[in-house]
Amino acid sequence: MMHRMATLGVLLGLLAMACGGKVDDSQDGTSFVQPGEASPDAFFGQFVYKREGSLEHRYPTTITHGKLASDDAFRADLFMQKDGRYTLRYVELEKKDALTLAPVREVLVAGTWRVDGSQLVLDGLTRADAAVSASGVPALRVRFPKDIGSPGLANQEALLEIRTSPHGLE
Repeated sequence: MMHRMATLGVLLGLLAMACGGKVDDSQDGTSFVQPGEASPDAFFGQFVYKREGSLEHRYPTTITHGKLASDDAFRADLFMQKDGRYTLRYVELEKKDALTLAPVREVLVAGTWRVDGSQLVLDGLTRADAAVSASGVPALRVRFPKDIGSPGLANQEALLEIRTSPHGLE
């Protein structure tokens, strides 16, 4: 019975989305839509930034640190807003010792986002494909076409998965 109700809820949500053309961002954070299970709007809609409490912010972020030409690392946090705007917080991290990475540069990139076919378009930045992380969580596969800060980001691919963090857009 619970399975039928859940299936009915998903079908009604898809029908409402198809009629309204809006991105579905109503995921509660405990269950996710996987690629191919629903429309691209439903899949990408679950990545919309949500503030869930005073210290709980939900958004996609890199799950591993990428490497730059200097052997430093980078992190990318994506804040997609319901109104179609996005902010990408790009942070370069300098390796201080074997266990410590310290932020040395932060760049904010802003623009608008939309779903185009099976891809998420981050206007002025890149496109993202639907993916699944190694832990089974929905993710965005992003290829950076150019450097944002220091050399080495261009043509790198990063996987951004939904995380909850005390650090949000504000």
